[in-house]
Parts: sequence; C-alpha cells; structure tokens
Amino acid sequence: MVWEPRLTSGPFHCYGGIGLDSCCAPFLTLNFNDEPLALACIQLFLPKFLKDMFLHDNSQIIHEYLAVFKHMLSYHDPVLSSHLDHIRFIPQLYAISWFMTLFTRMYLNPLPFLLFSH
Repeated sequence: MVWEPRLTSGPFHCYGGIGLDSCCAPFLTLNFNDEPLALACIQLFLPKFLKDMFLHDNSQIIHEYLAVFKHMLSYHDPVLSSHLDHIRFIPQLYAISWFMTLFTRMYLNPLPFLLFSH
C-alpha cells in the first residue's frame, strides 16, 4: 500500500493488515485525483469509527466489538441469536472481518461508497 508508512506512524500505530486496505479503498476511489484529500479523510475516519482496531494487539478491542454485536443481535433478532447460540456459531467465526473492514470488503456493495462520500 502506498500510504502504509503514513498510516503506520503517528497516532495510529497500526499495521497494514486485513481491513485497512479495504477501508482505504473507498476514499481512494472517491478522491482519485486528490490524494491529500483522500489521506485526510482516512486520517479523520479511522480514529472516529475504527479506534484502536489496527493496533498490533487489537484483541481487547475486537472482543468489545463482538460483545456489543452479540447484545445488539440478541435485542434486534432474538430468534436468530438463539439459533446461532444453539448451533454454537459464535460471532468470532463470522463477524470479525465485518468490523475490521466496515463491510467494504464486498466490492459489489455500493453502500460504503455512498456513506463515505457524504
């Protein structure tokens, strides 16, 4: 990644692992002709929506996200939550990538581009 040295220093102290490239892609696409603007958007976005997600040891942060997700799923869809619990399909098996990429990994999904452009 071209920006990895800029993103891995300073307040982020992150690594260019899974998710960071996917989160940067919409900003690069939306600001293709203005790289400084794209970088500025990313530098504002990461601390606000993915605070500490890209630390070298982000296990505690992921654990917190998954706990909140499980509670929200239980509240909004108790039947599904109960079924997933019954078959022991825990959020750690399917939801980590959702949080690390904010659903931007699905390239055919236009929603991240719409959200990130406003």
